[in-house]
Amino acid sequence: MSRKTMLISASAFVLALSFHTNPAAAQNEATGSAATPQAGSSDGLEEIVVTAQRRSESLQRAAVAVTALNAESLERQAITSAAALTVAVPALQASNQAGATTFYIRGIGAAAYNPYTEPAVAFNMNGVYISRPTAVNGQFFDVQRVEVLKGPQGTLYGRNATGGAVNLIFRKPDYGQFNGTFGATYGNYDEVLLNGALNVPVGENGALRVAFQTEDHDGYFKDGTDDAKDRAFRVSLGAQLTPDLTVNVVGDYADIGGKGGGGSFLGINGKVFDNFLNVGGGNRIAFGNLNGAVIPPTRVGLGNPAYTALYNGHFLNFITPGLVAPLPQYLSKMDTQAGGVMAEFNLKTSLGTVTFIPAYRELHTDNFMTMISHWLVDRTDQKQTSLELRLASDDAQPLRYVLGAYYFNESADFLIEPDNQFVGVVQEQGNVSTKTAAAFGQLTYALNDTLRLTGGLRYTWEKKGIDGTHGIGIPASFTSGPNLNPLIVVPAAPEIIIDTTRTFKSATWKAGVEWDAGPQSLVYANVGTGFKAGGFFFAQSNNSYDPEKVTSYVLGTKNRFLNNRLQFNLEAYYLKYRNQQLAHLAFVQGLDPTRPVTGFPTENVGSSTIYGFEASVEFKPVRKLLLGVDVNYTHSRYDEFKYTVPDISLLPALGLPSGTLLPSTGCAFSLSGATYTINCSGRQMFQSPEWVISGRASYTIDLGSGGSLVPAVQSRYESARWLSDSFLPETHVGSNTRTDASLTYNAPGDHWSIAAYVNNIENDDVPSNVFLNSSHPIIPFVSATLRPPRTYGIRARVNF
Repeated sequence: MSRKTMLISASAFVLALSFHTNPAAAQNEATGSAATPQAGSSDGLEEIVVTAQRRSESLQRAAVAVTALNAESLERQAITSAAALTVAVPALQASNQAGATTFYIRGIGAAAYNPYTEPAVAFNMNGVYISRPTAVNGQFFDVQRVEVLKGPQGTLYGRNATGGAVNLIFRKPDYGQFNGTFGATYGNYDEVLLNGALNVPVGENGALRVAFQTEDHDGYFKDGTDDAKDRAFRVSLGAQLTPDLTVNVVGDYADIGGKGGGGSFLGINGKVFDNFLNVGGGNRIAFGNLNGAVIPPTRVGLGNPAYTALYNGHFLNFITPGLVAPLPQYLSKMDTQAGGVMAEFNLKTSLGTVTFIPAYRELHTDNFMTMISHWLVDRTDQKQTSLELRLASDDAQPLRYVLGAYYFNESADFLIEPDNQFVGVVQEQGNVSTKTAAAFGQLTYALNDTLRLTGGLRYTWEKKGIDGTHGIGIPASFTSGPNLNPLIVVPAAPEIIIDTTRTFKSATWKAGVEWDAGPQSLVYANVGTGFKAGGFFFAQSNNSYDPEKVTSYVLGTKNRFLNNRLQFNLEAYYLKYRNQQLAHLAFVQGLDPTRPVTGFPTENVGSSTIYGFEASVEFKPVRKLLLGVDVNYTHSRYDEFKYTVPDISLLPALGLPSGTLLPSTGCAFSLSGATYTINCSGRQMFQSPEWVISGRASYTIDLGSGGSLVPAVQSRYESARWLSDSFLPETHVGSNTRTDASLTYNAPGDHWSIAAYVNNIENDDVPSNVFLNSSHPIIPFVSATLRPPRTYGIRARVNF
């Protein structure tokens, strides 16, 4: 069966299923809204309320693709960070690299590692957009739920949501109540995780809630990296000031420390070296016995002394022996602080509920990260202010609407300094700024008791600016060492100077239809668009890129059967991705046109087509047994993916024949004059496995007097995927599985619980992201971040 046939079959099945429903559909008396599902009970499946469409509604009645995880699910799956969401959401690939969390949903995302690149999946905390991926760490405690929306969210969420959105919703204060919770986890790698919350009444109609979390564990790599030393707290003050007015004010602060993410050396791309070593020139180009290099074990870590031998034996013949100091002198450290204050005012009026969300946040980083053959300094001082005003109608009327306006202002001072021990220090510093304003609305009109039409529109205005410099110099450590080999001695490159602004405007829209095929069966079809503004990167010319746009077509159904014991949801999707933005290491134009400079440009490389389906089944055959299966199929291909890089062979300092040094890519390429054209068209999109299948089961054993014992297991299969746009063989990851298991005792009345757990039973070392140490074609070292190894331990919680 072809892939297109599979997609068509899935769509047809959605329609066919809608007719196989409870004949009691005619008894539905709801007017102007979806039928109200049966409430969850101990005998049936739980009902989850979400705000994915900027209004409260049942997850099963929301005509969008969204996965919701409550607090219990997050704790059971050991999700204490944004990157850990991958284990619970099949369509999501999340990872942490260089202190920043990257998200890819259905193949769409972005490597936003520096202040002048931006993500393609919007991350929101309590309804506030968080612009910097580094600022999302340390926030996963005292959480009400997490929502992951799949596909472009251009109408209600706007900017930087071409791939989707991740919503983190904190637990709100319980008015007039005194309660609390405290949890503790101890595990291998000397893990100690403590979190808790205390809710104190402030009169009958208010409450103060204070929550905290500390997390410590040793590094997953032997050099101590991939550790945790995080501290965070949150204070929430909520009150019902009048029968129609409520307010919730939240202040939060997180300190992320430790050594930060670790890396594993995957290898060297031999194709580049083979071409280079066959050129004459004697010892000047001798590079040692590359094929005989002994690669240290996977979790040694890039800062481990084991790499010194690798350098001395195979890399330092390229320059002067003894020049490069052992990496243990350059151990990583994380020093990141993020925090802010936000408020939410809700006022009930005759027109609906008015919601106002003002927010101010800051991010400060002073991070130092060791990578293969070089280190990276990242210093950022970022501030953002946002305002959102919405009006949401009541549900009990034929016309429902959400109308709103949005304003966002960001400024970030930065210093980024990668020190390549073979080439030099690349230093980028300056300021980036963004101002954006938007007006939006989404209306849903009920044609009758079961059929509704939806239309939405958003207009966005965005102005971006950058003012900074880019330069290259010799590392300070080299000034006291021997002279470099003439092959790579290059005088300090002229700086790139950039000071410019650009304005972007876009209208995004949504159109959809919903049909209640039964009391607990919803069928929906949507067409929607997403927009991500263009921007800048460091280059003396051609230093900006255009917006990217995504159009999504979906057909889905959500159903409950067997008296609320069986849930079956299915969605088929088709996306067209145009003017796609790609951020990657490459050479860019400097002041001297004869000497390209290493940079991190974002380019519009072409277009892609993505299609597939996602199916989810929850089944509670008896009250004590809960089963679940999720299947996600994504066929993603680059229709057009082309970009150019200069032929570095022609650099005056090298003086090599044209075409001697090949570009670091696994794609087809051709040379014309002094420029390579790289063509990756037809390739599978990276960070987009075709198949992700997960299953889970839990069983509640009653022990009498209200106590229970709950064994649970879940497993996730992921097919092969690429991790980088370079498509080098070293960046391909084969299929893998991860299995987690736990055994939980719940005391009578749920006053306390204790659980033993083990995660990643297979203990496989699975790369989550890769990076090349340099875009220099002579040194294409490939390193990777890894998902956590096998972890196990005991966790306990007390509720009062």
